[in-house]
Amino acid sequence: MKVIKRIFCASVCLVLTGCATVQRYDHNSDYRKSQTTKAINTSSGMSASDIKDYYSIPSVKSNQSGGDISLVPPGAKKLS
Repeated sequence: MKVIKRIFCASVCLVLTGCATVQRYDHNSDYRKSQTTKAINTSSGMSASDIKDYYSIPSVKSNQSGGDISLVPPGAKKLS
């Protein structure tokens, strides 16, 4: 009887998780249906250029030298 209960529970779990993976609707192009929103209203004495990004992306120097890139951490010992 325990085996039947376990098989039943496993079957129910598989069916429930399987239903979650079935995609009835493809939402990949929903952004195309979006509408443009109004411009941001700022307080008097403040302009839109005063608004800063909360998470700004730092500018980094690109490694376009074409040389070998090592993934070994600095100071790591080489294995023989």
